[in-house]
Amino acid sequence: DATRDNQGFLMNRQKDTSCLNLTDDRDSNASGDYPYVSGDTNPISDMKKFTMSAWVKTLGPYVEHQGIVQINDSTSTHAAMYVDSSGALGASYEYGSGVIIRSDTANSKVPADTWTHVTACYMYGTQTAADDSVGDLLTDSAASFVVDDLIGARIKNVTDGSYGTITDNDATTVTTTLGSGTDDSFDQNDKYIIIKYYVNGVLEATVTDNATGFFDEGLNTPGLLIGMASKSGTERKFDGEIDNVLIYNDILTTAEVLRNYNAGKGSHRN
Repeated sequence: DATRDNQGFLMNRQKDTSCLNLTDDRDSNASGDYPYVSGDTNPISDMKKFTMSAWVKTLGPYVEHQGIVQINDSTSTHAAMYVDSSGALGASYEYGSGVIIRSDTANSKVPADTWTHVTACYMYGTQTAADDSVGDLLTDSAASFVVDDLIGARIKNVTDGSYGTITDNDATTVTTTLGSGTDDSFDQNDKYIIIKYYVNGVLEATVTDNATGFFDEGLNTPGLLIGMASKSGTERKFDGEIDNVLIYNDILTTAEVLRNYNAGKGSHRN
């Protein structure tokens, strides 16, 4: 059960109130129209691979990017999941200075005034094989990918700036067609990032890596934010309701994301 295992971090909304309740050392700011939760400590210890999910109900119309969840290890290692100004689900991720990806879903929008289950999975690694002159094969001998579960996800070669959509994968390799980079190939020791998006349990395609509105860790940003994210130190708060926030220290499979969606849809009827 995702709400009880030791990999998940859970926050529940209190129905018919404007408060977000969180246990332990986390605090809530319930003043004004945009309550949010903050915590001093990032709930996961290793940001090389993790998943964030939540049920959200935005009020709309969309004017500015709205932060759902943000976690921070340092000024150069952080991640955010948000609804962008067009209503698309988006994510940004930096693992070490300059190792950055930011993108949005291409076809699916988060509808206003409707409970929607959103999930973003993040992964960082390094090409361990020799240079791939063809440019379509990533090999990471340290990885343990679930076979075929990354198909449709977005991958970025951070070292040369290229990106593509994954068309095949086994436990240690990923097949894609890279573009928009300096040489559009995976060379040994190149750094890569993979992001998967799900809306209501369905894997969604993404647009290019160059989405606007990049969220980052601003000055004095805490380790955890729910209902708000920091964009260059400026608060981008969520306008609506957030429920059942889960943060895992691993990449969820498509089957696991669908399980979470099915488990929660009965209590999030519109």
